[in-house]
Amino acid sequence: MEDKTIKVLLADGQKLFTDSLKTAIQNPAGNIRIVGAVQNSGDTVAAAEKEHPDVLILDMHIPGAGGSRTAAAVAEKCPDTKIIMLLEAEDAKNAPHDMPENVYAFLLRNIPLNELIDIITLASSRILVVSREILVALPFRVGAAFTDFPEDQSGKPERSSSGLDTLQPREREILVCIAAGMDNKAIAERFSLAEQTIKNHISVIYTKLGIRRRSQAAELGKSLSSTFPFK
Repeated sequence: MEDKTIKVLLADGQKLFTDSLKTAIQNPAGNIRIVGAVQNSGDTVAAAEKEHPDVLILDMHIPGAGGSRTAAAVAEKCPDTKIIMLLEAEDAKNAPHDMPENVYAFLLRNIPLNELIDIITLASSRILVVSREILVALPFRVGAAFTDFPEDQSGKPERSSSGLDTLQPREREILVCIAAGMDNKAIAERFSLAEQTIKNHISVIYTKLGIRRRSQAAELGKSLSSTFPFK
């Protein structure tokens, strides 16, 4: 069975940038098709409503209403469109907290194009991806919605006993691979993804589980082996 074609709309204030993305991303032999390239928020909403893209790559600082309000407008008219938000390096310190639920990726604009292609596929499958530099500035996110951890009386974030119930299916699979002793390169090869994409997933996993070390991830991953048996 052939892979479903992913329709992608590009929205960025710099036409040269969108033209470069269009040339690099669209592959006649691949499963990604560019359905439009626009340079302001009004045209973005209009194009999204017309084309109903699977994925919108949106500049956080797009001229007009800006990225946050444009994303909200697209979400209202096209709730099935998954949004990849592109940020500048300085935005990482002021990461947005008011994004609609269909924003599935926060990436720096200088992300390598081969990784962006992988992330388009991930976002189209409703898998959250966040650049490491931005991740530390974002509130905790469960599934497709942002939420802050409740605080206990000590003022420290309170998590569930393991946090495993917050993981997406692919994140659980990666955790099982970590428990099996696989390194990032081996995991990337197993899922036919870029190694940096796996690192992005692991960063999200660590944040959701409230852990810092791979050994902790491996220990938690052992409890998932029966759900996602390693083959």
